[in-house]
Amino acid sequence: MVGRVGRLGGPHGSTNVVPGRCEFTRDIRSTTDPVRDAGAHDVLAGLQAVCERRGLAYRMDETMRAAAALSAVLALEPQVISWAEDFAKMENALFLGRGLHYPIALEGALKLKEISYIHDEA
Repeated sequence: MVGRVGRLGGPHGSTNVVPGRCEFTRDIRSTTDPVRDAGAHDVLAGLQAVCERRGLAYRMDETMRAAAALSAVLALEPQVISWAEDFAKMENALFLGRGLHYPIALEGALKLKEISYIHDEA
């Protein structure tokens, strides 16, 4: 099982103060649903304990479950096939990314180079 806090921040992007409100995302993954669900339960129990001890309130909004997202991803298969056919004809590629997306552009360029030997830059 793997768990991580994806994004942590205060209101309006505050980073150097202790805000009255904090937002974060969590991502818990496992090879089986029961193990993932048990891990998510443990994290939520820990969050509840911290909030009770400090007199805080929390709200959790579940935005996605991998099982539910799988059907949406599979529905994209015809579009992905079309893109792959278009990309297969290319001799060069340019990956653009700014800010947080810059490392993603670099990784995309590296992956394309690794699997296709097509000239690319980020």
